[in-house]
Amino acid sequence: LSPDTESHIVSAYDPHLQLVLSMDAVPVKRNELDATRWLLDELDVTDALITIDAIGCQHDVAEQVLEAGGDYVLQVKGNQPTLLQELEDSFPNISKGYTVNKEEGLEHGRIEHRQMKSVVLSPEMLDDSYAFKDWAGIKSIHRITRKRYDKRRGKETTEMSYYISSIEDSKRIFRAIRDHWKIENQ
Repeated sequence: LSPDTESHIVSAYDPHLQLVLSMDAVPVKRNELDATRWLLDELDVTDALITIDAIGCQHDVAEQVLEAGGDYVLQVKGNQPTLLQELEDSFPNISKGYTVNKEEGLEHGRIEHRQMKSVVLSPEMLDDSYAFKDWAGIKSIHRITRKRYDKRRGKETTEMSYYISSIEDSKRIFRAIRDHWKIENQ
């Protein structure tokens, strides 16, 4: 790519090693999802827990990770409207059988509280689902609520994000989601 060409970088990052394992420069006219699929083909993901931005929340990407011997944590946003709607509808009705992971911290001048509610999907939940059962290897669903208080501005914000995973270990998933953003700070 020339310096004049607009592009994005799609990277495979190991937060424990703090190392970019591979990357692909993606010209604006090419799809980041294609680069994600290419990276998954290039890397040995055996026994790895792969986190991918919402763009990678695709049926074939989940299958690709599982077929390569890995597991996934995929963020769910508007590009999967049926799945997102089922997640948004499900969590308010879940009153038992879930785990909670929490973390608080002071970052960039703001106090942040993160809470993740996790549910391991039972066979009955999968049978009753109109969206979950379509995802290869799905075992759990997650909702993270982030509350941020900006000390300088005196302003509080709350946001929710949703995830699906092929593993059940909520602590590992919570850490993986948190570690996913470490590449932004490197």
